[in-house]
Amino acid sequence: MDYSEYLLRTTEDIESFQSRMGKTLEPAMNNIRKFVASLPNGAWIDYLKGVPFKNIPKIIGCICLYIQECDCTVENIDFNAFATMIRVRRYKWSKVSDLPSYEKYRAKMQNNGGPKQ
Repeated sequence: MDYSEYLLRTTEDIESFQSRMGKTLEPAMNNIRKFVASLPNGAWIDYLKGVPFKNIPKIIGCICLYIQECDCTVENIDFNAFATMIRVRRYKWSKVSDLPSYEKYRAKMQNNGGPKQ
């Protein structure tokens, strides 16, 4: 199956989808937010398993809108080529100096020169 035709690729696609969804868009988006938050990090998921065919365009459209609103430095969502699977990758950024093992590695890096080099 190829569901890539339901991906919202342009501003016109997004506006048309939002118009079609109307008042049902916000509850659907809340469900998508909860669903995406429940997905494991980095795994490809068959997110359409058990979904009635008539709901597939709505789910894909809502995920596309979610992608537009999320912060890509914290979370990234990919569809596969046929839009049958998605992958969520979450990033946790920290300063190197905040890492627990930083002191050990800093000492090693600062003392890596020696007469044997």
